[in-house]
Amino acid sequence: MILGFGLLMPLGVLLARHKWMFGRDPETGKVSSGWYYLHILVQVLALLAAAGGVVIAILAFGWKDQPGFMLYLPHKWIGVGVMGMTLLQLCVSPFRPANNTPLRKGWNFWHHNWGRLTLLVGAGNCIIGALLVHDLKDAPYTNWLLPAGVVIGFMVLLAMCLEAFKMQMQRTYRYNPHTGAMLPVMQGHKHSKRRRGRQLLQGGAGAAAGHNGVNGHHTNGVNGYDESPYPEVHLDDSDTAREADQDRAQRERRPTV
Repeated sequence: MILGFGLLMPLGVLLARHKWMFGRDPETGKVSSGWYYLHILVQVLALLAAAGGVVIAILAFGWKDQPGFMLYLPHKWIGVGVMGMTLLQLCVSPFRPANNTPLRKGWNFWHHNWGRLTLLVGAGNCIIGALLVHDLKDAPYTNWLLPAGVVIGFMVLLAMCLEAFKMQMQRTYRYNPHTGAMLPVMQGHKHSKRRRGRQLLQGGAGAAAGHNGVNGHHTNGVNGYDESPYPEVHLDDSDTAREADQDRAQRERRPTV
């Protein structure tokens, strides 16, 4: 159960949430579709591992209630319920609607939140099971509770690190999680990557800028990045008038011959 709901299932969720890790498809300009197949494979393995944990628990402790052990009955029925939730999630997955249809938004909302709920219930039941083993077998807490805590804690830390990197890519306009549009991670000059990335993710404005030029600078015409590595300087009317006044003052102070 710890392997299924503590490691494999969280890993499958992270693969779907952080699909940008699979890189960019150069033909479509979006995230590569390899994440989808790996996500399904990992979730199926998680279900098989969890089912194996149920079989081992039944063989070790039996199906009947254990008098005097308060956590046995909740752990058993929570496990049955979370296995049903996982099966329902996998059975519904092949029937997702096509992109850009009214049903797809509702399906995504249900699928994502149902998966999160299943993951939380399964991870919580792993902790209950670790406590129950201590009562049934008089085993030290470190034998079961420590491994469960280490695995779940590692996955939480990994999720936080990936989320931080994803937010950085969104701030620099290199990845749009709503459309799947993505730029190469190391592409672009540091002075123009935010603006150029925003133009590209909004539908090719950078490519048009590469053809016509932006703010007087010529671009390479491929990805819309400036050939010049220097930051652009924009002068408004007040700046122009101020420079004219300074030139006039210098001429007036110049000695006559």
